[in-house]
Amino acid sequence: MKRMTLLLSILLLVLLAACENKKDSSKTTKKAQEQEATATKKAENKALPAGVTPQSIEAAIAQVLGDGYVADMDIPEDELPLSPLGEIDMSKLDTYVAKQNAVPSVHADTVIIVKCKNASYADRVVEGFNAFYKHSREYFTVYPLEPFKLTQGRLYKADDIVMYIIAGAPLPETPLLEPEQMEYAKAEYDKIDNAVKEVLGFLPKNLLKTDEAGGSEEPAGAADNGAQIYDGANVPEE
Repeated sequence: MKRMTLLLSILLLVLLAACENKKDSSKTTKKAQEQEATATKKAENKALPAGVTPQSIEAAIAQVLGDGYVADMDIPEDELPLSPLGEIDMSKLDTYVAKQNAVPSVHADTVIIVKCKNASYADRVVEGFNAFYKHSREYFTVYPLEPFKLTQGRLYKADDIVMYIIAGAPLPETPLLEPEQMEYAKAEYDKIDNAVKEVLGFLPKNLLKTDEAGGSEEPAGAADNGAQIYDGANVPEE
């Protein structure tokens, strides 16, 4: 009996120690996340390295993607109101780059990078770009040509510069299952992230609101239209 009591006591002590370790680990993880978020926030609001412009950032993205960079056409001035720039006050911008694919109904690639005259307007630009993105997601729910490229998009703010990036190489001609399409898109955005980090000296937080349009892991409506395999950049027949 005494031995059984001793064993139970030891077991209880072990369980209590495990619980304490779990609590300590959780606190440590939360503290590390808070520190990382604080550091990122400070980095986003600090002065950027000399020479950083929308043009230099766009050039870095184009270089790292190589032939996979298909946002290769300046958005015509008369079409800017239909782009992410249509949601913001252009008079409050110092300079910008606005690129898209020549056939936007096939390739969602859109790269808009702006420099605000006043950094305080950057948050409003983020709101405008998110509003455009929401409409864009709704369109590509009906016509899901490159859904995973769209769901993995980037929206970065660094001081007075805001970046809206939907880009990456088109899917290969060999059909890919949905999980493979997702990994393909993520690999392309890893390249983009590295390019942005190289130019800025840090990687800003992604401010793109993907959850409002159906989540970032799977395009809304994908299950309804049965699009299990995507055959590259071919437009489906009517």
